[in-house]
Amino acid sequence: MPPPLLAQDVFSEPSNEPENAEVLTLSPPLDDPSNELMLDWDDVPPLSEAEQAELLSQNQWIKNVNLIAMLDSGRRPNASSLSPEARKRRDEINLLNMSEQERAKRQSRQFNYIDGTASDWRWMHRGVDQLAAMPPSQRVSPDVFLTQQQYKGQRILQANAAILMGRDGESAIGNNLLQLAQNEKTHVFIRCAAVEVLGRMPTIAADDLIPLLEHAQTTEVWEELLIAIAEKIDPWEHACFLEPFYSPTFDIRLAAAKIWRRKALENHSGMPTQWDSARFLEIAKRETNPAIRVEIIKILGAWQVPDLFTLLEDDLSHREANVRNAAMIALADARCREAIPVIKDQLRDSNGANRAVAASALRKLGALDEVFKLASDQDWRVHVEVAKTLSERCTPQTATLAKSFLTAPKREVQSATIEAVGGWSIEESGPLLLAAAKSPFQEVRCLAAEMLAQRGVSYPGFDPEERPDRQAAQYQELVEVFRETVGVNPLLDSNPKERSAAPIQQVSATAPENAMLTEVRQCLDDWSDRALPAEQRQLIQRRLTVHGERLMPMIDHLLTVEKRNIPESLDRVFAEVEPMFREIEKLKSEDPFTKQRASRELARLGAVSSPPKIAAKRVVDLAAKQEDAMILTSLLSFLENADPEFASQLARPLLQSDSPKVRRVACEMLKTFGNSEDVILLHDALRDPDRAVVRGALSAIDALLEDEDELDSALLGTMRSMLLQGDPHSQADVAATLHRLGHSEGTDALRRLAMGDPSIKSYVASTVSALGDPVFVPILIRFLDDSNGTVRSRALQGLPMLTGQDIGGNGSTQQQIDRWKAWAKQ
Repeated sequence: MPPPLLAQDVFSEPSNEPENAEVLTLSPPLDDPSNELMLDWDDVPPLSEAEQAELLSQNQWIKNVNLIAMLDSGRRPNASSLSPEARKRRDEINLLNMSEQERAKRQSRQFNYIDGTASDWRWMHRGVDQLAAMPPSQRVSPDVFLTQQQYKGQRILQANAAILMGRDGESAIGNNLLQLAQNEKTHVFIRCAAVEVLGRMPTIAADDLIPLLEHAQTTEVWEELLIAIAEKIDPWEHACFLEPFYSPTFDIRLAAAKIWRRKALENHSGMPTQWDSARFLEIAKRETNPAIRVEIIKILGAWQVPDLFTLLEDDLSHREANVRNAAMIALADARCREAIPVIKDQLRDSNGANRAVAASALRKLGALDEVFKLASDQDWRVHVEVAKTLSERCTPQTATLAKSFLTAPKREVQSATIEAVGGWSIEESGPLLLAAAKSPFQEVRCLAAEMLAQRGVSYPGFDPEERPDRQAAQYQELVEVFRETVGVNPLLDSNPKERSAAPIQQVSATAPENAMLTEVRQCLDDWSDRALPAEQRQLIQRRLTVHGERLMPMIDHLLTVEKRNIPESLDRVFAEVEPMFREIEKLKSEDPFTKQRASRELARLGAVSSPPKIAAKRVVDLAAKQEDAMILTSLLSFLENADPEFASQLARPLLQSDSPKVRRVACEMLKTFGNSEDVILLHDALRDPDRAVVRGALSAIDALLEDEDELDSALLGTMRSMLLQGDPHSQADVAATLHRLGHSEGTDALRRLAMGDPSIKSYVASTVSALGDPVFVPILIRFLDDSNGTVRSRALQGLPMLTGQDIGGNGSTQQQIDRWKAWAKQ
């Protein structure tokens, strides 16, 4: 390969290209998490040099706000593997962490939308990302654009080519990128992308980057330089990280504070010895901007500085809620019990999220009585904090509280309750865990079953991932195992879903004599008379709605037990007692925007409470007539807490939808609510042209067949053929599924793929880390010597997941690598 041209030759030529780039900034809608930057190279022909030049000539750099918010919260996830639920939680965190200035800035412009969850780069470019994801055999080497005379003077093309080479792990391009970062004639976002690559290059030292800070004329470039330097050294090791706090520019001070906070979260050993604490405390006292103040408070709390309550006492009464919340959490982390009276005052806040923060702080400070008083609060986030407090106290009162929380409509409350009571004695926690094993939420059932098994209470035939209505006999066997093992009669109540449907069972038990049910049955008979006058129909409507919230359980009984036909004309009557039907009526509109809003509202209502069966049936019938992917996705979400059969009933035909997004969500719904009979449908989805759909189908097949003795021969044959063709990323997904199902060819394929280019190595590192099998430790140890910084970083993240211990600990990246390599030799 010929050496690249010197940076000054490449980037200093005059150019006729416009300087104004098309700047895109991420602004994701919370209700549409599926537009990922997913690249699928199955059956895609290699790109010609001209096509590659066209991609690299586009100056369309995108700031990945999602990744930035994750880094600001101290996490470095493999974003491309996030589930829709995780993405939704991530987007909620993004909004909570975003300053008012950032919100105003984003709202003041017109932004195009792109989802950056599939990238682990702060700066993204469709062309650069697309080429970086391609196998080397499908594109020309990017150094062609730096060495060929015909491309001389095309500054944007050559700059993007240099950045692509850096992301490919070409260390020789480092000097070019250093010059590019300083070239003020180049667009600022291109310079930012170049600096980000420099930060991950092992051949570039902090001393190479620090001088560039003096010449950075724009805040964006300056911020990226400081972040890149922080990849090389810790903030307390150089004055360049303190000096920005004295800048009059808000963005500069905020960027510096966020960098300090990230490092504080990574360093859990207390205040660093090299830290100029006196100077930093002086900075903390003088900073008044709320957004920056929050970051500094979190730094002080992470390091538990002395006299923290004195420093933060005024912040507890700050006009901004995010400042008050940050101060409460910091004081709780530092165990400042003198703050309890002030934190108790925050429980009067009208915002449930703020009350939840106060409850969390009081729990950490040991003020348990104050937290238990919040059990009557109406906000589920507060209930989560109360549920966590149950771990501290086991009494008849808290046991009763735990039982009530296990009927909560939010799975977060149920999960927090199970985790809390898991520490109680088996005599006290057992009945609660057994009750939770019949929860309508799969993750709650699995958690309860796992905790019971840890106490020696398990029955192999009971599968918590299976729907409760299919596990009735196995559940009774589990109860008998508990009685024999513990010697206590659990005296179980009915499960939460049965309890919520109690009016149906009560009516059913006395159906011939029950006046209410007889009344509703007669109303249905009268309503079916087409010749009934309007005034008589109004009278029937009043007779039905007078039952209030008791009406829908009786309608469900007539639908499911007596198999009665419930006419759609009654939906407007039901809307008076059940808000879901108001939105179902809007789904019948011809206006697409009305239907989109209605579907989103249904998804929200479905997450709050389990939909009535008649509502779920109506949604399934209406969904069959929809073509809008956004509407269909929302309706699938609505059915997530309904009777599982309705969710799978809708998901099955949607595997044939024209929208890849809908097909992918359908796979995810079948993973949760499907059965072994759906495997043949998912088998067909393995041939889908969209990689995300294939990944969803693999995940669903893995979940449905995990306990099967043997894979279907046709399915196994398809998966084996997928290991030998197509995109290496898809091959890795298939290999991981085969490995989890106990087939050695999957294990061998992952080892083979680990010898690929940097992009596939990085993907393999994340994939084997998620598998959690120590057999892959040698692969990650080998990745520690890789020339690509992302590969090394993924290996460092994965080794603790495979070994169950963090040998790397804290310190610089190289220090962590050295410790892991020494451990491997031993």
